Amino acid sequence: SYHKVAPQFWIAKDEEGNLLGVNSGFKTGKGYRSRGLYVAQSYRRHGVGALLLQKAIEHAHEEDCEFVWSLPRESALPVYRKVGFEVCSNKITEDVEFGPNFYVQLKINPVENEIDE
Repeated sequence: SYHKVAPQFWIAKDEEGNLLGVNSGFKTGKGYRSRGLYVAQSYRRHGVGALLLQKAIEHAHEEDCEFVWSLPRESALPVYRKVGFEVCSNKITEDVEFGPNFYVQLKINPVENEIDE
């Protein structure tokens, strides 16, 4: 079957309306993909990226997803690790436009294992 999925977007601005960063995300089955995280150079390492990732995680919770995943650049790994993502792949260097990248994942709504007695 085919169904269209609309992405969600988050924008961080300062008091003057200057763009600090953006992120987007969309549901992918039981997962939620965070895609397109960008933070303006002068605002990196100031919590903007973590805030934008947290918004995607919150939305994934609302969508009842089991995990959030992404394919960040190697240079962005510290912010993903800061909010709890785990690196789940080796460095991806083939067929990537802005690589190298890594597959990262954060489990958020673990499925309870029911035990039959």
